[in-house]
Order: sequence, then C-alpha cells, then structure tokens
Amino acid sequence: MENLITIRKDEPVTSTYLISEKLGVPHTNLLRTIEKVKKQSSTQRGVFLRKFPMNFYESTFTNKMGHSFFMYELNKSAFMKVIMQLGKYEKAAEIQDEFIEGFQQMEKAILNHQNNEWVLTREQGKQIRLEMTDRVQEFIEYAKKQGAGAGADYYYANLTKATYKALGMMQHEKPKTRDMLDKMEISGLLLSEHALRKIMEIEMQKETHYKEIYLLCKQQLEKIADSILLSTETKLLQ
Repeated sequence: MENLITIRKDEPVTSTYLISEKLGVPHTNLLRTIEKVKKQSSTQRGVFLRKFPMNFYESTFTNKMGHSFFMYELNKSAFMKVIMQLGKYEKAAEIQDEFIEGFQQMEKAILNHQNNEWVLTREQGKQIRLEMTDRVQEFIEYAKKQGAGAGADYYYANLTKATYKALGMMQHEKPKTRDMLDKMEISGLLLSEHALRKIMEIEMQKETHYKEIYLLCKQQLEKIADSILLSTETKLLQ
C-alpha cells in the first residue's frame, strides 16, 4: 500500500498533496476547500469537535521539478470533514475508503508499538526474517547453478507474496507491512518463514531440483494456512 498516512505529533495524518493526487484535482482547489472548512470549524462549538479535534498542520512538499510548495497535513477528523466537502468529485467516495483504511492501519501500528508483548514478538521475528533472507539467497544461487534463468532473482519477492497471500495478509494486492500485523499474524508469518527456511535447507542438502523445492515451499504454505484457519475457527466455536 502507498504511504498515504504518516505520523505527526504522535497521530496519523495525510497530506493535501496526496489527496489532490489521488482525487485528480489541482492542489490550489483543495487548499481553498481547506480554508473554507477551517473557517467553518472556527465558528463551531460542539461535542464532536471537542472529542475529535480537527488538526491542520502547515507543511511543504517538493514537486518533480524540485520546487517547494505549501500544503497541509490533516488528521483523521480533518480529513473526514474535508472529504465531505469534495463529494462533487467523482473519485471522492473511492479515495475516502482508501484513506480511512490507511488511517485505521496506522492507528493499529501505533497501538502495536505500545504493546510490550507485540514488540517482543516483532523483535524475535527479525532474526528469523534475517535467516530466511539468507536462505532464499542461497536458494537463488542454487537454482541458477541448476539452470534457472533470470526469473530466479524474483524468488524472494514471489515467496514473500505467496506467504502473505496464503495467510490472508495482503492489502491492495501488496503484502502488509509488518508493523501493521497483529501478534497472531506475526506468529503465523514467523512459523511460515521458519518452515520455508528448513525446507530449502534440507532439500538443497539432498540436491533436490530447484523447481521441486519451490513447489514444496508453496505446498507447505497452504498446509500452514489451513492449519491456522482451522485453529482460529475452533477458537471461535468454543
């Protein structure tokens, strides 16, 4: 997923630049809408604004020509108020869903980093990920020695995508970032990566053909995914 949402003063924000790019409207038009919303909010007093304050942070962006321009960074409440004013644009409803999902994922990431148990699991996973990366690189070289073409260089990306897809952790056709995963998802990911690493290690020692090793990895992913799904369904029925 694109980095539609970032962090500003410990809260998720997006920018008017990104909104205008996604919406397909001139940035100056969007800034005029922002000023209108800001003026309206300054005269309003209510429970909603007190509970969910709208924050508009002044900032800048650099265009493709290297020139800097003024922009705003908006928190979730500000974005929601602004997007309501953009209903006349055809893509408004479409990008609203995409940005809201981005806000939700970033909020989840912030909560994850505040959870000590999640942080510990994430740290443990870094070593497993490193070992997995090294083993895949060995597998790529192994495959090339057996006659694999240039496509072997994509095995790392392909196995990563296959793992996330099997575990249901794709977002907009791309694997979610690890900071967006909860503890259960990370655990499933680490289990899968450990299993793939062991398959490649054992089968390369046996001098198994690289195509068969690749197939064994994909079959193992399916088994792990089915096992996790069955375990989750069992817990829900209890």
